[in-house]
Amino acid sequence: MSLEPGGRADKYGNKYENRYLAKLLLRLVKEELTSVTVEPLGINSNSVEFISEQKDGIVKHYQCKASNTTHPSWSISDLRRYKVFERSKEIIDNDIKNFYYFISPLQYNGLDELCKRARTNSSPADFKDYQLTNNNLRHMFNDCMAEFGLDKNIPSDVAEAVFILSHCFFEQYITGMEAEQDLEEYIGMLFTGKASVVRVLLEQYANDTECYGVKITAKDVIDYLESKDIHFRNYHGNKTILSRIRIINSTYWDSYHAIHENLVHRTATDNIIESIKDGHSVILHGKAGTGKSGCLEEIILYLKQTGILYLSVKLDKHMPRISADAYGQDLGLPESPIYCLATLSVGKPCVLIMDQLDALRWTSNHSSDALDICKELIRQTEAINRYSEGKISIIFASRTFDLENDKGLKELFASSDSPSALKWIKVNIDQFTKADVIQIIGQTYSYLSSRLQKLLLTPSSLYVWSKLEENAQKNSISSVFELMNTWWQQIQQKCISVGLQFETVISCKDRIVGLMESRGIFSLPRVIFVDQAKEIDILVSLGLLNSNSNAKSISFTHQSFLDYFITSDILEKIYLGYELKDLIGDRNSQTPLIRYRLLTVLQNLLESDPDSFAKQSVALLQTSDVRFYFNCAVFEVISQCDTPTAEIYQIIDKYIQKPEWSDYITQVVLYGHPAFVMRLFPLSNSVFPSDEYLSLLKSISSKEPDFVTDKLRLFAFLNAEQDRKIFWTLCHDANDDSDEMFEFRMQLLQNDPTLFQNFWGFHELIKQSSERAIDLFEIAIGCWPNHKVSRLHIGESTNLTRYTKQYAWPLVTKLFPKICEITSDYLPHWPDNKWNFDYEDWESNEFKESAVREITEIVKEAFAECAQSSPNELMAFVKEVKYPVSAVGHECIMHAVLNLSTDYADEVIEWILEDVATKIFVFSAKKDNYLSDSAQIIKKFSSTCSIALFRQLEQYICNWKESTEQMVYIFKRRLDVQKAHHIPVYYAYWGHFQKALLPNMDVSRLSAYSKQLLNVVTRNSWIQLPYFYCGFTMGSVKTVVSPVDNYTEQLSDKTWLQIISTPQNKMNDRWRGSDNSPYYIEANHQSFASALGSQAKREPLRFAKLSLSFPANCYEGYISHVLYALSDNSSNGEFDVELVSKVIQRYGHSKDLNIAIAVSRVIEKHPNEMWSDDVINILREIALNHPHPDKDEYGVTSSSDPEHKSTHSLLQNSINCARGCAVHAIATLLWEHYDWGDKLKSTILLASKDPNPAVRFAVMDCVLPYYNIEKAFSVEIFTSLTEDDLRIVAAHGYWDILSREYDNRNAYYRGILIKACLSEIDDLAECAAGLLCAVGIYHNDQEALSFIMSHPFSVKLQGRICTQAVFSFNLDEYHDKSKTVLTYLMDHSSGELQGFNRLFFDRCIVIQRDEEFLIHLMESIQSTHLFHSFLHYLYESDEDICSFARVLNAIGNSLSQMPPEGGERLIVTDLVKCVIRLFDKGKDDSFVREVCLDIWDKLFMSNLHDIKPLSDMIDNFE
Repeated sequence: MSLEPGGRADKYGNKYENRYLAKLLLRLVKEELTSVTVEPLGINSNSVEFISEQKDGIVKHYQCKASNTTHPSWSISDLRRYKVFERSKEIIDNDIKNFYYFISPLQYNGLDELCKRARTNSSPADFKDYQLTNNNLRHMFNDCMAEFGLDKNIPSDVAEAVFILSHCFFEQYITGMEAEQDLEEYIGMLFTGKASVVRVLLEQYANDTECYGVKITAKDVIDYLESKDIHFRNYHGNKTILSRIRIINSTYWDSYHAIHENLVHRTATDNIIESIKDGHSVILHGKAGTGKSGCLEEIILYLKQTGILYLSVKLDKHMPRISADAYGQDLGLPESPIYCLATLSVGKPCVLIMDQLDALRWTSNHSSDALDICKELIRQTEAINRYSEGKISIIFASRTFDLENDKGLKELFASSDSPSALKWIKVNIDQFTKADVIQIIGQTYSYLSSRLQKLLLTPSSLYVWSKLEENAQKNSISSVFELMNTWWQQIQQKCISVGLQFETVISCKDRIVGLMESRGIFSLPRVIFVDQAKEIDILVSLGLLNSNSNAKSISFTHQSFLDYFITSDILEKIYLGYELKDLIGDRNSQTPLIRYRLLTVLQNLLESDPDSFAKQSVALLQTSDVRFYFNCAVFEVISQCDTPTAEIYQIIDKYIQKPEWSDYITQVVLYGHPAFVMRLFPLSNSVFPSDEYLSLLKSISSKEPDFVTDKLRLFAFLNAEQDRKIFWTLCHDANDDSDEMFEFRMQLLQNDPTLFQNFWGFHELIKQSSERAIDLFEIAIGCWPNHKVSRLHIGESTNLTRYTKQYAWPLVTKLFPKICEITSDYLPHWPDNKWNFDYEDWESNEFKESAVREITEIVKEAFAECAQSSPNELMAFVKEVKYPVSAVGHECIMHAVLNLSTDYADEVIEWILEDVATKIFVFSAKKDNYLSDSAQIIKKFSSTCSIALFRQLEQYICNWKESTEQMVYIFKRRLDVQKAHHIPVYYAYWGHFQKALLPNMDVSRLSAYSKQLLNVVTRNSWIQLPYFYCGFTMGSVKTVVSPVDNYTEQLSDKTWLQIISTPQNKMNDRWRGSDNSPYYIEANHQSFASALGSQAKREPLRFAKLSLSFPANCYEGYISHVLYALSDNSSNGEFDVELVSKVIQRYGHSKDLNIAIAVSRVIEKHPNEMWSDDVINILREIALNHPHPDKDEYGVTSSSDPEHKSTHSLLQNSINCARGCAVHAIATLLWEHYDWGDKLKSTILLASKDPNPAVRFAVMDCVLPYYNIEKAFSVEIFTSLTEDDLRIVAAHGYWDILSREYDNRNAYYRGILIKACLSEIDDLAECAAGLLCAVGIYHNDQEALSFIMSHPFSVKLQGRICTQAVFSFNLDEYHDKSKTVLTYLMDHSSGELQGFNRLFFDRCIVIQRDEEFLIHLMESIQSTHLFHSFLHYLYESDEDICSFARVLNAIGNSLSQMPPEGGERLIVTDLVKCVIRLFDKGKDDSFVREVCLDIWDKLFMSNLHDIKPLSDMIDNFE
């Protein structure tokens, strides 16, 4: 960045220096420094702002510069202006312990790297040889030596320069808000008080205290801040604070009740401990009642045992408020909990545990502040870990539902690119496993009913069950309600046994429940139960209630206990004669919490009194005052019934006939429930089931596979379409098939193998280690080639590896013979049948998927496993295979042999020698090398086989040769290539076999002849490998480079001139390259020019100077490459306009296209230079007279626009033609040099009449800057260009002139735009439509707006108009007109206009102003594609969601009327999340509450697919 010169820059500079002073003073306080001096006096003080001293005697001198005038970085010449080199040398020469620091926010173009390298070398000689690794560094070092006044040719001077540079630091220190934030984070860690205030005091310290030219100490700074009531944080060893932390921790511990007073070890605990050890922070989450608190207790126990300091708080008990320091004070600490932990732990690990983060959910007013404080605690942790090498971890615990759905909680853990950001590890804790429960209660668990077993997997339920006394009733419990009821009866009996009255216990319980229910809270002050203290104490001792250590409040040990008592009260009222419909309140009281309790009541009735359940359910369903989503609870409960009664069936049979209930009951009750589905399908039915009935059958196929099989078998094998539907109806996972269903499945696949394409079950079969997969593999092989299966969807390789180990021999014995049988005709021989595609499915090919190839690979791995686990049996199996065998079978055998141990070397080599010609080639494994397998086998076994066998194999390899026919073919090919390309080639027709295999023989055992032969074939580059493969090649594809490509840095100017001067016919213009090289080396001017260009980019000014010595008529590429290098703005920030002008003057008259474009680019990239008239005249000459392009010439072409009609084509050609590039360069000059307008005016005028439209298109770039020079001339050219070619409307800058001139000739310009809108050129019409909308809105042109809102534009043009109107929507002056256009579009466009989304992406909505507009939009045809973006915007924004209640209601209306589609699920989830947030924040507002309840009704009523996730979200909400 650069700052403005002059007075403002001086102020910025002072501010920058003060900020760096604050940083130094913080280091002083941290005792990293012993003193700091501001504006020092005396020796070495000139030009430095600060001097710091350290305990080791090091003295650092700081010079700060906030800017470098208008330059974006520092060059050597820039630093020279500030005498940096002179001053640094003087300072460092004065004392060996002096260091010089130059501080700036700008980059140093490698000078900082040079100094760093000077500090990391063993000697000056090593520095020059090993640290100056490129020309940039070498040139910079030489420049520095010159600035120091030293001679680079004198070793002692070189040593001195390296020493000076090693004591120089060029530090890039940021400025602006980022610097402020970093400082304030550092300050907050060290001092109390508001960090921003402390920062300002430190920045102004010298000025306020007038401490200039004197040494400032840490005590001075601390005393100064103490006088401002700002204190240094230092609590190390403070026993009072430690004691308070222990009290807070004990309060947390007292609130937890372990099962049988023992902690159950959870695997989640291990994950958290490992994360803490790694220095990470953790988010522990899980569903309610899954044991998060128990997991945290395990963590606390670990922290105690390891002596790690920790602080644990429950956020529902200690809600953060005001600030982190205030929160610490609320807890009884002197300041922020993080600062207390950091100070007490002194760099050792410590942990802050914050439980029940979900208590802060939904960003209500109080919790929004609490979330901000949690963010502050996180920032403080990051700062301490960053600046003080702290080791603080934070653990948050939350319900999964809130973590995933609450915006505020998600933002708390948003990822950051900052290296100091905490790394958050999410750890999910699920319910207990069966093994966990057995560990707690023993093998008794195995004998419990399945329902009770499932119930006890939830920790809260297991806790209650563990409290029950041993009796028969304990083990017959089947529901949470029954569990709680049994425990409550037991608690009552124990209360009576200790002398309490039954009535007083009930009264105490009722009072607690009543107060909590009426106030919607979960804890109560104990003081209000003074008259029931004894009852409270007993209930606490029995584990029903919690009471904190200070006995100030009470709560149930789990929230579900409160739900039980409320549900129990409702049940009691039902049996007293009340009807359930009268107990759930009116429609506006039927909230999710009441629905959750309704579900519990209905579940209990269904289990204990089905008749009463049926009676109450029918009453609910027949009452209009009960909401639809409440009535849905009836069918949700029925769906859990395994043995429905006649009354239940009657309810289903009656309501499934009603249109409003049919789909819902089908989805919720029927799907997946055999008791309801099976009665729909009598086995005698002879009509093929509909798709809907098939879906129902599929939903129960895993539970009742034989029933489904018997039902479907009646209709199998009649036609392919029916069989496809039948196969789809079978179990999704074939592991769930009964034997009867799996046999049926195989029959279907054998009858129609195309069904494999729709079978995704191999993954699960292999994962579950089912032998059924082998049966299906056999079917897939057997159906080839009549039916070719493309792939099998096998899945993870780890599962497959385990599977092949387990079933190695069954895979081999069952599938290998089948493979050989099916491929028995695949018997290729070299060199015949190289291009045979009949068996390509069986061959290894990364670009082609094939099921039979997948199975072959599985069989090969099975062979490998057999070779390792039972090698004797495998070798015997191999010897039994009768050759000739198919190529695929041979591939399997070779793979098996390769995986034998070297103990079998003789047997393997002997087996190969039995028929080398047949066995040496493997044609199906690697199509690019048929000898690959043989080479690996020879390499593995040739060193350990007997010498006799070795010699036989060696002799065979050495004597092998091609057939006569193949040799003749190669020779003819050689002659054809030489004749076609006029280059000498030599294709070897012997030696490939030897070159491929001899290197794999044990070299120490080779004969002298073989070694000599190996040397010969290795040296011959014409014997290229691979050779034995499915084709013929002259060689691999390689990059062409010049002979000097890797050595350009070492070439002198003289050498370059020799290369450039060499005639082409004197160059060795041949491609050369070794087998292993990735390049072909070509010696011609084109490749040399490319190499020169690469080096010129690194040293542009050197090559600019060199180009002035290029010979006349040299290859133009050398010139253009130099010019392109000069146009590159990354050239170290240095530019010599005088030198470059000489280059342009010498070569700028060339007619070469690349040179002309490069000249223009150089000038365009450096417009602020004072170019001479000669250079400007060359640019004008190119713009007006260069031959490129011709009238109808277009250098950039496109198949989509062959006639170059589009405006895009004009733009691309304007910037890629000689005259167009020159015009663009002139435009950039006009922006920088208004005074050049006169001398460029005629050029612009003539260019505007250029015969090529692409050049005229470029002229529009000049019109806009000229408008500031001579308005009339600019408008004249503007009008001329417009009338010559309407496409100019789409040119850059057109709008800028149009908007300034429109009111002068609005009818004329309107006509131009309308004409362009009606053009057949799509991108022109689209651009014009946007401009027409803009003038209508910004210039109040009603006729333009009338045309827009009456003409039948295409959807694409309407989209452009929409985008333009949205752009101005939030501008007060133009809001109404923009809204008028958008309203028209939403009512009249039939397509999706994506521009509407920008209303939300750009946050244009002001709900108080736009509510009716937004409702209209959400009810329009545009709404379907806007729901997601709007709901996402609303959920993520900080808008008051209650003000959007009517808009959300409109979305609910629209969504409920939409036909069910795939994308609907995402929208529904988004809507429910927003409505839940709306309800949580506005439930006390009757209107808002009614809107939320109405939306939930509509969503349930609209018969949505997958209604269960919606139901779960609403139930989990409360």
